[in-house]
Amino acid sequence: MKLLSQPPSSVSDQIVIPFRGFRLAFATGAAVGLALTMFLPHPGPASLEAVAVEDGKPQEQDAAEDLPAVDLGGFGSDELVEPRELPERGQLVFNQDNVQNRIMEHWDQYDWAFETQRWGHYQVVLTYHLEANTLGVQFHHHDTDTRHRRLLRHTGPDRTSTVNLGEVRLEAAGEHLFSVYTPTLANRDSFQVHEIRWIPVPAGEAPPAADNGVISLPAAAAVTWSEQLRYEPQEDKNCLGYWIDKEDWAEWEFEVTEPGTYEVIVHKGCADDSAGAEVAVVVGDQETRFTVAATGGFQQWQPVSAGTIELGESGTHFLALRPLSKPGRAVMDVLKVELRPAS
Repeated sequence: MKLLSQPPSSVSDQIVIPFRGFRLAFATGAAVGLALTMFLPHPGPASLEAVAVEDGKPQEQDAAEDLPAVDLGGFGSDELVEPRELPERGQLVFNQDNVQNRIMEHWDQYDWAFETQRWGHYQVVLTYHLEANTLGVQFHHHDTDTRHRRLLRHTGPDRTSTVNLGEVRLEAAGEHLFSVYTPTLANRDSFQVHEIRWIPVPAGEAPPAADNGVISLPAAAAVTWSEQLRYEPQEDKNCLGYWIDKEDWAEWEFEVTEPGTYEVIVHKGCADDSAGAEVAVVVGDQETRFTVAATGGFQQWQPVSAGTIELGESGTHFLALRPLSKPGRAVMDVLKVELRPAS
């Protein structure tokens, strides 16, 4: 499967879909005919239910089962927010390239096979064009038997819409397969898949600030914008590891209820032969730096102060760890980041 590094360039409007704390901005565009598309069947009255397929056959289901509305209200607050441009690194983007299309007796099946270098959590997002009123689709990740069903809505002529299909956890690196199922009908022109995008999301969430004001950002709550860096959930690790590519980086979203000055403490581990990496801590337009010292092993945790930052407003903030150099075989492992009130 070819993984695209850049999104299609023809866009006009934007919608914002909040999930897992991250509010994502997706483009809805004109000139759909010029975009990379895959033609799928035209829905009619029989297609108002989502297709559910198991072991190669559709599952019987209630038409209303697991079919949430796909407008903004179906995925969180409809409060207007500024769209946040997401990094491309680590995202998996699929279109009709290398898709295998199988026309069954009662449904169409579209398979994408791909290979990843890491495991992790992803939110799967579909951008599509639909001329009919509704169309039921099912997403299926075969390795984990993860299934999500959605009822797609009419997009209008020459426009696209974006819908969150659900979350998937890749449990291992290597080869994977996912499918999209739709009803088979005569007209194959009115539904077009613009792209299917897998966007990294956290494995967990950051806890609220402690009574003493300390904000803790555990490894599980990080988004890894990466090719190799990942969250390692094993009990003896529970950390960010495989930081062998300097271009990989990690980001946390967190809430501030008490504005003020905070000291940044990074709880990291580093083998002797990997010491010396310089790492930037970035919060908004502020940046501090620290040098990674050896701790005796990647899971031998020691705290290091990375300086102070000013969190002048209550609300949502983002903190990133970005390597600036990697003189050894890895940058470090990270157990958590703490923000401690400096006064």
